[in-house]
Amino acid sequence: MNLPTLTIGLLALIAFAVLAWRRYDWALLTTIALLPSYLIRFKVLGIPSTWLEIMIIVLIIVYGFKNYRLTMANIKQNITKGKVTNRYPFDIEVILWLILGIIAVAMAGWSLGALGIWKAYFLEAIFVYLLFINTLGRNKAWTRVFWAMAISALLLSLVAWYQKFVDMEFLNPIWSHQVVPRVTSVYPYANALGLYLAPIIILLGVYLKSLLKDKGKLYQIVALIVVIIMSLASIIFSRTEGAMLGVLAGSILFFALSSRRGLWLTAVVLALGLVAIVSVPSWRSVAWEKVSLSDLSGEIRQAQWLETKQMLMASPVNFIFGVGLNNYPVRVLPFHQEGIFYNFDKLPYEEFRNNLVNGSYLYKRAYWKPVQIYQYPHNIILNFWTELGILGVALMLWLLARFFYLSLKIYYQHRDVLALGLASAMVTVLVHGLVDVPYFKNDLAVLWWILFAILAVIKLDYDYERSSTKGDR
Repeated sequence: MNLPTLTIGLLALIAFAVLAWRRYDWALLTTIALLPSYLIRFKVLGIPSTWLEIMIIVLIIVYGFKNYRLTMANIKQNITKGKVTNRYPFDIEVILWLILGIIAVAMAGWSLGALGIWKAYFLEAIFVYLLFINTLGRNKAWTRVFWAMAISALLLSLVAWYQKFVDMEFLNPIWSHQVVPRVTSVYPYANALGLYLAPIIILLGVYLKSLLKDKGKLYQIVALIVVIIMSLASIIFSRTEGAMLGVLAGSILFFALSSRRGLWLTAVVLALGLVAIVSVPSWRSVAWEKVSLSDLSGEIRQAQWLETKQMLMASPVNFIFGVGLNNYPVRVLPFHQEGIFYNFDKLPYEEFRNNLVNGSYLYKRAYWKPVQIYQYPHNIILNFWTELGILGVALMLWLLARFFYLSLKIYYQHRDVLALGLASAMVTVLVHGLVDVPYFKNDLAVLWWILFAILAVIKLDYDYERSSTKGDR
């Protein structure tokens, strides 16, 4: 790292530390707005780190200094009473999550790479969850997180739009040279943009709906509309089909459950859409390719899942414990299929098969598509299975079940559209996660736990209101 870069970095660090000391809530919101800053990488005393990690560490240190006495008093009180009086939502699950992460590090041989993954995707993400609840979980202060997300989405979208309409090669040397160029914004690959923006779009849309009744917030409403439109366009420019489908699925859930009229309207629109797809041969063909995963990306995914399944079934240890954090590319190598034959010309299956069997080397080469080894299997179940084992999958499913149960329960009890929006955003994550990696990335892991943190503070708000009402009686 050269001297000018080091100087700028130190000044930025000092400025952020001062902000955290004087306005801790703003510092936390700034961190959320800058989740993609994990892409700024460097080494501290030879240890790899990122700017996102540095911000989170500063937040932890400052919070510890400013709340040391209160924290110790709470611990002492809990020890004296023999039980925890003020529990965090999902507290047991959080502890188990960290423990399973440690086991996964052990499965990876305590490698530095595995420890780094656990630190960033588990420990630091959980810290953000806890800091969010303690800092923003009062007096509806947490709703400001939507503006932090809006700023983050706007910044990414501005870069994506610049790539699309001005210079496709800007920060995009690889994906700009595809047959159909795809924007990436600040990310190294196109799908990362969709993975990040898709759930944020749903959340901003739901927050926008909650503001529409307030005519005094016209400027905020217009700003949110602009950000949502730009973000949706950015996903389209990136051609991230999983994100598009995720946003569609999340939107359908929200409108279907938001009111009886919304349910009927959603049903009518879906029925008309289905009729249109079935009636138009070209649309029907494309839809079937996507659903059956028979297009190129779908067949690559199927090849990945097959070799992942073979790896997991190779031994009881792999099946139960997975292969450990950051260990998948090495452990799947013996089962890896170097490529697939893909029917680029859409020939009838029997004709294509016979041509491959009887064709020349040059013919076979024309239909050969190499497949690389990816960092993860690109399926949410297999991602967690390979990294955390079968218990990790079970805990993940339990977390999601509780998430949907609590969010929908709060919505139906209090008609809180933001709670319904959280469920819709998580549906967006899961639908995209069927063919991608919606958790194992620095910004996505933190974003995942921010969704849980928002739900937690909503639950705590209603619990407090209920206890206050009982006290008044």
